[in-house]
Amino acid sequence: MPPQLHACHRTGSCCRGRGSCTLTPADTARIADHLELSVFDFRLRYTHASPRGPVLKIRGGYRGDGSCVFLTEEGSCEIQPVKPQQCTDYPLWERLAEDCDAFEHARSECGMLRHLSHAEFQQIYAASQDRTR
Repeated sequence: MPPQLHACHRTGSCCRGRGSCTLTPADTARIADHLELSVFDFRLRYTHASPRGPVLKIRGGYRGDGSCVFLTEEGSCEIQPVKPQQCTDYPLWERLAEDCDAFEHARSECGMLRHLSHAEFQQIYAASQDRTR
């Protein structure tokens, strides 16, 4: 049987620590609408600018614990029905397929990946890309 991802355990580990969540224009509009805010007000309140586009703020700024502003204390996402595409795609990220160290770090925190080797993950990632073409 080909390797498969396990179901998400919804621990919120992927929403804490290092990294950032870059928003697409569609993400920004969808989340703003969900929060009943204008796009302008949403971006002002919940994002900061980056060369790649708006990025979600993290709780406590860069001196905080690195949690996404929408991660609850219980580890759930306040905007789950409209979460950013980057979050929806996780863990099927090109970087994890290409970078063994990045994969091993993600694997140490994510129950969806713990049972997989990097080679097995690369197979899953490649198959997911074939389905989207």
